[in-house]
Order: sequence, then C-alpha cells, then structure tokens
Amino acid sequence: MARTRRTVLVTALSAAMAISVLAGPAAQAQGGPFCVILSAAEVSAAVGAEIAPNYGDDRSCNYASTAQDVFTFLNVTNGGTRMEIAKSIFEDGADVTVAGQPGWLKTGGFDSYLWIDRGDGDTLSFQLLSPPEGVDAKAALEGLGALAFPRLATLAIPTPTPTPAPTPIVQQDPELAARFPTEIGGTPVQVQTITEGLTMEPEAQAQVEQLLATQGKTLSDLSFGFAFSMAPPYGIYALRLKGADASAFRDAFIEMSNMDGTPTPAQIGGKDVLVATIDGQTQHVYTKDDAIWQVTAEEPVLTEILQKLP
Repeated sequence: MARTRRTVLVTALSAAMAISVLAGPAAQAQGGPFCVILSAAEVSAAVGAEIAPNYGDDRSCNYASTAQDVFTFLNVTNGGTRMEIAKSIFEDGADVTVAGQPGWLKTGGFDSYLWIDRGDGDTLSFQLLSPPEGVDAKAALEGLGALAFPRLATLAIPTPTPTPAPTPIVQQDPELAARFPTEIGGTPVQVQTITEGLTMEPEAQAQVEQLLATQGKTLSDLSFGFAFSMAPPYGIYALRLKGADASAFRDAFIEMSNMDGTPTPAQIGGKDVLVATIDGQTQHVYTKDDAIWQVTAEEPVLTEILQKLP
C-alpha cells in the first residue's frame, strides 16, 4: 500500500518543528454503542481517509485509520466538557454555529477541536488528530458536527455488550510510553509514541541538529509521545532525547517555539515547572531524566497529571 505523507505542526515544545508522520497504527473496526453517532463512511468522507470505529462506550467513540501507514484519529464524546472549560483551555479558538447551536472551534495543523453546546452547558465534542494533508479541519469538524448533533435527540444507545479490547497501539518507544500515566480522572490514557519517519523543515532541522550535537546526539536519538483527552480535557506531550540530560536543552527548545512573553517558574503536583504561553495556550513544561514534558490542562486535572508523571 502506498504510504501517505503529511506534515503536521507539533505544539510540544517546538511549534516550529514540522514532523512528517510516515507510519501509524492499524485500527480494527470494533467500536462501541455510541459509535452509531457517525458511520465509518461519513467520517471517512469528511477527513479524506479510510476511517472506522476503533473503540468506544455509551457516550464516546474513537475512530481510527484502517491503514497501517495513515495516522488519523477522530474522537467524539457526549458530555464531560463544559463550554466554559473548553474556551478557557483553548483561548485562541473561535465562536461558530453548528446545527443551529453555539460552538467553539480550535484548529491546528496536528490537532483540531470542536465543542457544540448541548443547551445544558455541557457539550458534544470532537477531536481530530493528524488529518491527511490538504484536509480542511474546520470544514470536516463542522460537517461531522452537523451530522452528529441532531442524532443526540433520537439516538438509541444499544444495551452495552462485551466487546473485544481495542487493538493495542504499537509503541515505537515503549520506554517512553511506560512513563505516561495509565489513567487520568478515572479514564484510561491512550498513548502514542513515534520514533520513525520524523523529519523537519530544513531550517528547523539545522537548528535542532546543532542543539543535539551539544549533547552528543543526532535525530535518530529523538522520540515523541502524546496523549489527548476530551473528558477530562487535557494534552500531554513528551520529547525524549535518549540518554541526554533534558534540563540541559529545555530552554533552547522553548525558545524555538512560538512563545509569547517569558516563562515563569511554578511548583505544581510536587514538580518544578515552567509556565509558558505557546501558540496562545498555557503550557506547563517539566523535565525529568532525558524527556521534556508539556502539559495542557486545568485544575484539578493539571495537578493529577503532574503528580503521576515520573
């Protein structure tokens, strides 16, 4: 099967680093009761890739690429994120109207989000990760939202039945994956780590290679991990330079990012962190051994995440 190549902008620590993902996990169409909210054909048409339900429950569904070399995910969750929380985390989003309801939309090269107000302050939320190159994330999410939201009123959730466990995600850096929390807010954490197929724009690559050389390392020593959730809402990113001292290059990576102002030190969850505004979002940067961690969340989830990091 031909490989799908697309460039995504990763906000973790260096928004200037454009990472090309050349490989992703295969997904099996398993799903869960809530996955009737959108069909595989509807999601596939919207995001421009063959997508199928992967796992879910009675209020959420995760859709994933069925191809081994395509790395696209969509999560749809009914409830669990109030609109004011979504707006406070993604302050640079925009007001939209979807299916006649007020919504909040935040788009980006790698991850995009849509929340639709259900009328009770809670939301129907969408999270799109790594869409194929050329896909209009705004149009895709608004289109899927317009299909899904009216179905909430008539959606008959089947009686839950035992379903096979989701296909395990193949971790390219198992050691880094093992450092992520296993659950946050009582919900399992879905982690993905990448080592292969990472490239950068030439100018950024030259800067990064020069920085890595100060640690006696090369691009082959880099790995990247991430975990997202909509309920509770958070983002956890990790950049690992195997065998290096992450504190020695933390500040340089922060300087390479699209940062506003000067980071300020803080202590949260027993960890010493730097609080920085990167791409309009408040990020909490923490180093441990050979990894730099970046956390986007609000309390009390923020403290729980930092307490559970190494």
